[in-house]
Amino acid sequence: MTAGVSEATEAAGATVAGRDGSRPHLVVVGGGLAGMAAALLAVDSGARVTLLEARPRLGGQTTSFRRGDLWIDTGQHVFMRCCTAYRGLLARLGVEHLT
Repeated sequence: MTAGVSEATEAAGATVAGRDGSRPHLVVVGGGLAGMAAALLAVDSGARVTLLEARPRLGGQTTSFRRGDLWIDTGQHVFMRCCTAYRGLLARLGVEHLT
């Protein structure tokens, strides 16, 4: 987060700004669910964001891949009722129809 901005201000959803009034540029390392959610929160707060992921696709532990003729899905656990924000994240990213 940007130095000098209180956690309370950020939690309230206020726009963050650099000391010179410019938009801060944040780097989020990791394109899993938490990294994508953090990047979206930062963008919503007015920051410019670069999201870094070492793998060729986003999703972290929630991904699908092909092994021979079989598709392996490692993300079905996030469709449990306790993971209520996941479908909202998919809708926000415009990829809900792919699940």
